[in-house]
Amino acid sequence: MLGLICLVSGRADAYPQFQLSTGTDRCSACHFSPAGGGLINDYGRDEAGSTISAGGDGRFLHGAWTPPSWIQLGVDARGALGVKYREEREVIAFPMQLDVYVRAGGERISFNLTAGLRGTARDPSPPFVEKLASREHYLMYQAESGSYVRVGRFFPVHGIRSQDHTAYVRRYLGFHTLEEPYGAAAGMFGTSWEAHVSAFVPRPVEILGSGVKAKGITAYYERRFMDDTAALAVQTRIASSSADSRVSG
Repeated sequence: MLGLICLVSGRADAYPQFQLSTGTDRCSACHFSPAGGGLINDYGRDEAGSTISAGGDGRFLHGAWTPPSWIQLGVDARGALGVKYREEREVIAFPMQLDVYVRAGGERISFNLTAGLRGTARDPSPPFVEKLASREHYLMYQAESGSYVRVGRFFPVHGIRSQDHTAYVRRYLGFHTLEEPYGAAAGMFGTSWEAHVSAFVPRPVEILGSGVKAKGITAYYERRFMDDTAALAVQTRIASSSADSRVSG
């Protein structure tokens, strides 16, 4: 049966419309963050409304209210619900993700914030203030060319940057939930290339996050070729903590 399914199944492409095929060959084409993820810009919202969601208004609150030009807002919400039957029925509901995104400033200088709730699926539940977390907050200067400098808390540009935080390449390389370090980063963009460097240190207060508290550097260089239909990147990350040292690339 499995062989029959494999024979009759069609080809599955991993979102080819976002993989060098429409000119959106950089994370910053849709996102304010040069590393991708988080709050999306006007082009990203247009794509979210017309392509990703298969129709609709991609603006904030579906266009019900337009924020002032100096501030951009966004919300990501995902929930989980489970029912367990033993001696009596138990219903468990909790937020898988509840993040609020804020970008304040102009075209060149901005403050970026991602704040939300930690996962708390079981009792005893901690005080509400301990459920709050901010996994990203940084100041950024961005030139007209797209080149940038930023300082604060964020993930350095490294790895595959999958949205699945449980994937091996994120879970065991310091890119799991609330493992964002503090640091400084800079990047440059050419017609068919981009380069990023970062230096990072551990979170100063334990409650701010989780995972290994490491310090180190990352470097990433990517070049596109064959009329921007293919890309090749080289990268490295060197991190050191009280427990071990890790090198990846």
